[in-house]
Amino acid sequence: MESTLKRYFGYSQFRPYQKEIIEMVLDGRDCLAVMATGSGKSLCYQIPPLVKKKTAVVISPLLSLMQDQVMSLNQRGIKADYLGSTQKDSTVQCNAESGRFDILYMTPEKACSISPRKEYKQLDALREHLVDVPFIGLTATATEKVRQDILRSLKMTDPYIAVGSFDRNNLFYGGKSFARGMAFVDELVNEISKAGLYHGQMGSKAREESHRSFIRDDLHVMVATIAFGMGIDKPNIRCVIHFGCPKSLESYYQGSGRCGRDGLASICRLYYTRSDFAKADFYCAEADTAEVKLYHMLLEMRMNLAKNTGTAPYAICGDQTIKKITKIRPSTKVRLANIDGVNQVSYVHIRAFLTMQDLGISTRDNLDPQPSNPALSASQTNTNLHSPPLTACSNENPTRKQPRTDESQIEGTPSKKSHVIVEHESSAISPEAATDTAVLEWLTKYDGVDLSTIVEHFNGSKDVVVNLLGSLESEFLIYKKNGLYRVM
Repeated sequence: MESTLKRYFGYSQFRPYQKEIIEMVLDGRDCLAVMATGSGKSLCYQIPPLVKKKTAVVISPLLSLMQDQVMSLNQRGIKADYLGSTQKDSTVQCNAESGRFDILYMTPEKACSISPRKEYKQLDALREHLVDVPFIGLTATATEKVRQDILRSLKMTDPYIAVGSFDRNNLFYGGKSFARGMAFVDELVNEISKAGLYHGQMGSKAREESHRSFIRDDLHVMVATIAFGMGIDKPNIRCVIHFGCPKSLESYYQGSGRCGRDGLASICRLYYTRSDFAKADFYCAEADTAEVKLYHMLLEMRMNLAKNTGTAPYAICGDQTIKKITKIRPSTKVRLANIDGVNQVSYVHIRAFLTMQDLGISTRDNLDPQPSNPALSASQTNTNLHSPPLTACSNENPTRKQPRTDESQIEGTPSKKSHVIVEHESSAISPEAATDTAVLEWLTKYDGVDLSTIVEHFNGSKDVVVNLLGSLESEFLIYKKNGLYRVM
């Protein structure tokens, strides 16, 4: 490790926690590191792939951070690139699939084909594809509650946890109130015109040029939005100035942490007005009020639904599920389906179960869970055809998709007609072409099918089926939960 550190980065020894974390990653152990800004968290994932001669996949929501890191690594002779909305080079995807990079950066949606931010918690789905690959979480700010949330979200097993100090002795903080008069605005605009600019409304080429100019010291002052302020890694920044009240203390710590990363004394200054804090208090109060309103609205909707169906509200969904919906505010059916408590046991299922109990029908014989392989054998199909009739329960359950059978056969038709159904079911076992329509029609017959069963049923390679399923998911025609694909 030390030789790799010296060869690529020019350092003779590691900083605190770095060596221990890297050793754990090399041993295949999950890690969570909470270390101050500028403490060298990046090395914790940059060294292991160079030692193992493998590819490290780094997931970050900040394009400026990815571009900054890729630029720096390439200058050191390390093969790195990124996948994101601003990536115009079509060969990067192919090179990444071929394993030609030491380090590959990507945004959360590129990693999971889902929207970022709140869906960050679904990154554990990658474990299905990255077997025996250690996961490492790195952040500068995380409370004990947030740390536990990260461990649960990434499904880390026996992780190594390193928590360092947040204090940076070389940074000196100061604040000053100012008035936004015309003279101040004129002076500010005049000074900003001499500096570089970086914000989301600029084109990707213009942003990259500003970025490079600042890194090369062609520009000494950069005026930027928070995305650049949280993503830049330049060692000799001597002053970070915030105009206006930051959104949170965590945000301010991250932004000011760009300062003095080489360990030399640096200044962090905050200019504010009293109206900044009043405005922040107003927005926070409005957000809390909106959340409370939504929560009570969902409670009222649940109560009305319970009255219409003649059941208790808690039988529809629990209070915790409503609270999660209120906090997450899912904008699509897919996101709603991924909330715990949604698409699970419904009132219809409970009523069907109680009805069967009243009729003295054994649930063990007639409500066995569907087999993992939906293609039933002929003997199993015959048994199901001669089971006691459950048409009342079946008709009351429109949400749970069961294999379709003809009503006349359930009532006891001649065995010859039953054999026709058996032959029809058996013919479905033979592979058919994997198309959008075929997959959708087939999935409607079952309440959840795993990937291996879908691949086995349809004629085509696993990659073809996976791409097809991904396309259907993106169009919100199907969704995946607990490893099973279902129709929306």
